[in-house]
Amino acid sequence: MENPQNTFPCDCGAGQVVLKTALRSKTNVGRLYYSCPNSKGKDFGCGFFRWVDESQEINMLEAQLMIARRHEDSAAIQQVSDQLDGLLVEDEG
Repeated sequence: MENPQNTFPCDCGAGQVVLKTALRSKTNVGRLYYSCPNSKGKDFGCGFFRWVDESQEINMLEAQLMIARRHEDSAAIQQVSDQLDGLLVEDEG
């Protein structure tokens, strides 16, 4: 499983995303998330936000997609692509 300390470039190009812990949420206290490096207080920078566990699921699906492509398994490619699309659409919403 991915180490949540591993960060990646923010979509806006401001640098590496920042790992934070939810503190003000009624339902997600203690849950880890990534945010834009320009996010401070109520200013959310570019607005990038992703829960760490969702990021890990996306990474796992991307690996499965790469394997399916290597094996030229069109049914698996379609299934994993659909799952990935669903997660990424939720992430944008």
